[in-house]
Amino acid sequence: MDLAPGQADPLTRELMAHLGRTHFVQAQSSHWQSQWTDFALVPDTTYALTEPTRWRSLNRAADQPVQMHGRLIGGCLDTLMHLAASPHGDVPAFVCAAGPDGALLYLENCELSPTECVRALHQLRWAGWLEGLAGVLVGRSAAPDSTRDDELRYAQALHNTLGDLPCPVLVDVDIGHRPPQMLLINGARATVQWQAETGGLLTQTLD
Repeated sequence: MDLAPGQADPLTRELMAHLGRTHFVQAQSSHWQSQWTDFALVPDTTYALTEPTRWRSLNRAADQPVQMHGRLIGGCLDTLMHLAASPHGDVPAFVCAAGPDGALLYLENCELSPTECVRALHQLRWAGWLEGLAGVLVGRSAAPDSTRDDELRYAQALHNTLGDLPCPVLVDVDIGHRPPQMLLINGARATVQWQAETGGLLTQTLD
């Protein structure tokens, strides 16, 4: 659906070409889309990218550049939370097998509220998913955020659960249910570079 004729977003336009390569680079988008158009009513709709893209460093100084290397593993938190500590979600074994290459965990939230997100991330932590990582990437959340001052907000949920990790954590990355999205391939060797002034760059190599 995202590859409708006339789609101008460079991240999306290059998706099929990247699938035929063993090495490719993707740069942070300039803007993202906050509201969906109904594909059933307008099947040839393209993105309306209205919001400036700003990746953020969760646990490093805002002006400190971030660089991380590792094998990619991850996906949608709403689904993965149910695989933790099962034979189908043995991320600790993946981290171990990655060895000196390191491992990068990427996650995105589709429908979990901030409190549900906290519970899901704690579930991953207790299953060992957050140990031994070289870095964490968190995509833009598509779930409604809290609006009351006395309720937990999404940004607080991430900080409370991931802010103490020894590895760098980048949030609001171009992955998830808020277009445009980067193509991430589980098992690929990846390098992520980010600094506030120039944005983020993701390089993947398939071997």
